[in-house]
Amino acid sequence: MAIKHSTSIFIARFGLVYKIVIYFLIVGLIVAAISMAVLAPAISEILGEMRATESFAHFKEGLSKLFHGNGEFLEEFRIAAQSFDDIGKVMETCRSQVTMCIVTAVIAFFVMMFLLAISFLPFSDIISNFMSSKSDYGFMSNLVANAGRAVLFALFYTFTVFLASVGIFVFSAWLCIRMLGAIGIFAPTVAYLILHLLLSLRSALIAGWLPAVVVEKCNVPKGFVVGLRAIGKKFPRAFWTFFFLNLITATLVPLFGLLTFGIGFIIAIPSAFILYRIAELVLYYDAKSYRYYVDNQTVKE
Repeated sequence: MAIKHSTSIFIARFGLVYKIVIYFLIVGLIVAAISMAVLAPAISEILGEMRATESFAHFKEGLSKLFHGNGEFLEEFRIAAQSFDDIGKVMETCRSQVTMCIVTAVIAFFVMMFLLAISFLPFSDIISNFMSSKSDYGFMSNLVANAGRAVLFALFYTFTVFLASVGIFVFSAWLCIRMLGAIGIFAPTVAYLILHLLLSLRSALIAGWLPAVVVEKCNVPKGFVVGLRAIGKKFPRAFWTFFFLNLITATLVPLFGLLTFGIGFIIAIPSAFILYRIAELVLYYDAKSYRYYVDNQTVKE
């Protein structure tokens, strides 16, 4: 039912997707431009070393033969794989540049998450106002009005979700490797399922955080406690809502992106962010027994 109501509200407020698309694109372009400017010398040096390796030469030749319909491309790829140690030597030679690339990528990812998370509170506030009174507010005016709380929430949220997500992905990868010897090709499937279970647990634990800050107007640290208590009353419902929502988005977002040759990601990823914020509010409103609009005419008592 939570997914049904979330989808209904999402359709009713679909215009928000275009606003968050613009925001995401601006943030993405700024972070990407700065990151590439910092990494350009290191990447150029690494690629220069790679071009001189035998593995790179055979791989390039294999691609050329593949595109020209030459059946010998597999042999070129085989030779490239056999001489792959050359790439390892390049990584060893360019250790400082590789380290710089990794560190910069991690910092860029964290900054990207933080800047995107700044939009969460304004968008949730806009959705909450629609749900409670069918009011309609602009994104920029809401962002300016809630700038301080939005930045503070983004900081707390980014640290929490970033560390939790890294831990979950590392644990799932480690578990997959450990299970390979025992269950073979089934290991990735089991690890993937456990990954979704852990991500759903993470999402359920923080589901009431942002709604509490928005709806109850409490400060960010207190909002986590208030939200956890509210969602805790119906925690299994929140957990399974996010579990199925994770599976749906993990399937549909890549599929939509691939079918549109990557263009669909521009709409699909921001849409998923909006849908998750709506699901959090629906779960919170239900847990607190608040009435709310599920579309422009229907009220959920």
